[in-house]
Amino acid sequence: SNPSKERGFKHYSDWKFSNSRIGPNMHHVNSGLIRPYTEGPDSSHGICGLSYALKENSKTAGLRCDLFISHAWDEGVFDLEENLMKSWPQSCSTAYFCCLSNPQNQPQLIRHLLLTLEASPFYQVLKAEPKQMLLLSNLNTPIHSRLWCVFEAHCAYEMDIQVKLAGPAEGLITNPKRLACLNCFLQMISVLSGPFFLFSGLAPIIFGVLFLASLPSWNEDTGLYALQFVGSLVLVCGTCFGCKALNSIRNDAASYSLDIRRARCTDDKDRKMLRAEMRGKEQAINAKIRRLIAESGLIADLRIGGRGRRRR
Repeated sequence: SNPSKERGFKHYSDWKFSNSRIGPNMHHVNSGLIRPYTEGPDSSHGICGLSYALKENSKTAGLRCDLFISHAWDEGVFDLEENLMKSWPQSCSTAYFCCLSNPQNQPQLIRHLLLTLEASPFYQVLKAEPKQMLLLSNLNTPIHSRLWCVFEAHCAYEMDIQVKLAGPAEGLITNPKRLACLNCFLQMISVLSGPFFLFSGLAPIIFGVLFLASLPSWNEDTGLYALQFVGSLVLVCGTCFGCKALNSIRNDAASYSLDIRRARCTDDKDRKMLRAEMRGKEQAINAKIRRLIAESGLIADLRIGGRGRRRR
């Protein structure tokens, strides 16, 4: 049953909870699965309350992390699983995933480690230089609206660690009405653009062949073909420029309201600490996140004028 109806959980809709694409969020999974499983002792040393990762790898005292997974905690577990499996880098075999890598039955220990950013688990993992950070979008909460997530990405950039964004494009847009309008517009452009782009691509070839064919017997049509050929080239160049501009507008649509000054944090002490650390850098961090969204290709899968490449 949906545990959000119990005390201690914020409201979470039954529709999302039972949806096979979204499912219970990670707070529910932590409470109902991770914490009960990790409460008991590990098999090697009999220590209780270890993190899931350490309990499963207690013989080696853990594993070196190749991948840093940054997630929002509000995402559904099925949504998270699908996005993570699709985007897992082939070069990575192990990962830091805070809900499994931190001891969820030791809240006092976690709070102590978060007294300073330098002592925090996430910072220590980034200092060990993982191969990549994966910022996971989701269907419940825009990842750039979570303060810890944008700060982790900022730190990774500062440490020259590769950062990639993955997950559903719709999870990046904070305004559902804006998303609906955007999808309607893109569907219309997609339907109408096919014949137009076919013509604009073939026109220079057709007029160019006609112009060359009429050269031996120069007549009044030759000049007309020349003008049509030049005009069609201008049309193609203008079309390409227009496509680029429209795709840029669409990429920007995901981050039109992006401002980390509005990003949220569950714990007030964490919020104050992170705000103090980022003070004066807000615009630079906003620019990094916007560039990350644009470079991800997530919202450019259906490019105007042709299908875009999915970037992983």
